Parts: sequence; structure tokens; C-alpha cells
Amino acid sequence: MPQATTGKTGIGVTFQRGDGGSPEVFATIANATNLSAGGVSVNMVDATHLDSPDFYAEFLPGLKTADEWTFTLQWDPSDPTQNGTTGLRKQLEDRTIATFRANTAAIGLLVSLECDAYVSQLGNIEISPEAVMTQSCTLKVSGAPREIDN
Repeated sequence: MPQATTGKTGIGVTFQRGDGGSPEVFATIANATNLSAGGVSVNMVDATHLDSPDFYAEFLPGLKTADEWTFTLQWDPSDPTQNGTTGLRKQLEDRTIATFRANTAAIGLLVSLECDAYVSQLGNIEISPEAVMTQSCTLKVSGAPREIDN
């Protein structure tokens, strides 16, 4: 018998940045429209030697690397989560690390995603007469991304 989907849409997920305090307080980054986060890859170390069987390369797993987190936001340079005084622009300019969270509690998931990351790129601002102005942002994750209980 077919089973109904248990998938969720992303509407209601909030993308947040921590303040570094103890306890850490998270602020929702204004107007985030999409997010790609949570991927991990394993570097494969070439272990091929002169006697490798059947002329095939051999590999061993090396270090794991968290994929970059990327997102798009509706550009609002006056918003404190985006501006150059307290927001993403300031974090990029100061080259500081922060904790970021894709908070899924509002859509009923049991875990959210979290990572420690640097703002490695604020992309060009997309301006059009027929669309909301947007800007892409890339985060370079340092260490392992985490699943945290909601």
C-alpha cells in the first residue's frame, strides 16, 4: 500500500546567527529566501603503490570536510543582521567565526542543523525592476556541522 509523504517544505524554517555569548542567543537573519546546508565529504587519499592489484588505484579515507553553507537573502543594508555595523557584512570584514543555525522547530522536525562558520563571501547584489533585490552569501564551515535537538 502506498505511503503518504513525510517530507516538509521549508516555509517556517528560520536561519539564525548566534551572538557568541553564554548562553548563546540567536537572531534570525532577515529575509533569507533559501538555504543549502549540512553536506559533508571525505577526502580520499591516494594509496596506490607499484604493486596495486589489477592496475587499479587504491584509496583510503582521510579528513572530513563540511560543505559550504550558501543562502540568498533579500538585501536590506539597514537591517542589523545584514549591515556593516552588527550583521553579516561586519562579520565578513572582521573575519570572525559565529554559530549559524537552520532552525526547523517551527515546522515540527525533531532536529535543527548548526555549524560554526566564517562569512567567506557576500555576493553581488542582484537588482532588477521586476524583482526584489537579493544577495547571496557563502559560509565556510570550520569543524563538523551538528544536528541539535529542537
